[in-house]
This record gives sequence, structure tokens and C-alpha cells, in this order.
Amino acid sequence: MNRLELNKLIKEELKEILNERLDDPQDDYPTGIIYLKDGLTSKRVLSHYEWVTEAWIQDAVLGEDENGLIWYEGVWLWGVWNEGTWEDGIWETGDFYDGTWKNGTWKNGQWHYGIWEDGEWKDGTWYDGEWKDGNWDDGTWKDGTWEGGTFEGGSFEGGVWEDGTWENGDFYDAEWQGGTFKAGTFDGGTWLGGKWVDGEWVDGEWYDKKNKKPI
Repeated sequence: MNRLELNKLIKEELKEILNERLDDPQDDYPTGIIYLKDGLTSKRVLSHYEWVTEAWIQDAVLGEDENGLIWYEGVWLWGVWNEGTWEDGIWETGDFYDGTWKNGTWKNGQWHYGIWEDGEWKDGTWYDGEWKDGNWDDGTWKDGTWEGGTFEGGSFEGGVWEDGTWENGDFYDAEWQGGTFKAGTFDGGTWLGGKWVDGEWVDGEWYDKKNKKPI
């Protein structure tokens, strides 16, 4: 390739990059959004996902698939989430209504329903949904299904605990099906099976025939 051909190629590549920026300039993104992927446009965000533009967000990278909005990364400061997929990022506070949480850090707020696959839960209130894996530091669990992961502290007040590791906290009026209970208080509810390492048994129904009820 001679110099003339090389210069022509470089000009074509620069022109293509410039056209892409002109088609979707960052200055036209709704407040708090720094990049859009998967063919998602500002116009579609405003027409189909207005709830995102009404929230307080920062440095958000968004996309879209057949299930709706995808949050790839960024900081959710406050607002109401309505369905979609959360890939990663930081959630400061707000209300989460349905969707799938893949990973990230939840600092506080209200989780109303959805699927939690993995990540770090710092504090807040969980009302219903499926928890598959991850680490729970503190907060209040009202209802739903816990399938795995580590519970470090807080209160578990309803629903079903299927598996995972209970490090500490207060277990109230829920159903324990399996997993390891290391410390904390069991005060009401039903124990069907699992491994009891230590803790305080206050009240509840014990149906585990393989292990002796703690005194």
C-alpha cells in the first residue's frame, strides 16, 4: 500500500468515526446518560423508558434487548426502576419494581419484586422476589425465595430459605429448607433440614429428623 492509498484509508476511517458521533452525539443524551448501545437511541429512551429519565442517575451506559432496557453500568442515585436488566453498577437508593439484577452494589432502597442473580446488598428492604446468589450485609427481608448466597446480618421475616450460608441475623416466621446456620437468632418459623452450627433457638417448629433440635 502506497502513501496515497494509506491516506485515503485513514480519511475514510476518520469520516466513519465522525459520522457515528454525529448520528448520536453525547450532548443529545438525556441527563445522566453517557453512552447508548445495542442500537438504542435517545428518542426511544424518551418514548419507551421515560422512567429512566425521571430518575436521578449518573454516568449511565444503557442498551436494549428483547426483554427491555439494559443498564450496563453507572450510578443510580434515586428513582423508580420498572423492569429490564441490571448488568452492573451502583444503586444508592430508590424503588426496584421487577427485572433481573445480574451484579453490582445495592446500598439502600426498596426491592419490590424481581430476580437477583449476584452482587452485594448493603442495606434496604426486600419485599418479594428470587435471590439466587450474592452477599447480604444488612437490611430487612419481608418475603420471597432465597436460593443461595451469604446472609451476614439483618432480619429475615418471611418467605422460604432454600440454601446458602447464614452468618448472623434474626430469622423470624419463615421456612428453612436447607443450608448452614452459623450464628444469630431463630425465633419462629419452620426448620425442615440443613446444618445447624451455632446460634440461639428461641421458637419455631423443628421437622428435621436427621439432626437434633438445638436447645
